[in-house]
Amino acid sequence: MLSFTEFHSWLSIRPIELLFILFGWLSFSILLVLRYDFHFYSITYFHLFLPLFLTNAIHLYFILIVLLRLWFEQKQRSSLAPAYAYRLIVHKIFTHVPLIVCLIMFNNLLYKAFINKQLLSTNIFHHCMVPLYLFVGWLFLKIFICKKQSNITIVAQS
Repeated sequence: MLSFTEFHSWLSIRPIELLFILFGWLSFSILLVLRYDFHFYSITYFHLFLPLFLTNAIHLYFILIVLLRLWFEQKQRSSLAPAYAYRLIVHKIFTHVPLIVCLIMFNNLLYKAFINKQLLSTNIFHHCMVPLYLFVGWLFLKIFICKKQSNITIVAQS
């Protein structure tokens, strides 16, 4: 089983960020059920995808706050070397931005598929799932780098 420290070291996601993402998908799922199973057609596609878009915006805003805090903390504390602070900011950008970009692209492509009524088509997996494939590839790269740095052992079941 994956522990939270390994999950955090691989994805660099804090519990509050994970909670935002899961809450957005939960509210999207509830609205989707209300629209199609209970025939509430007053819920438009924009209202349906609004929780996912807001989740991405809140997640991006949270990361922006963290980056600005690092920037201003570096300017106020003379004990923190500027090169280290810049490296830390760049590291945070390259660890968080791919996740957010993949989620934004996936939500946008899924939204367009809903609008164009292409959900029954098999091409939806070719178009909408590409950001998730990219994210999984980035995740494997991140796991490999993290494993080399901290000697985390991965046990594969046979």
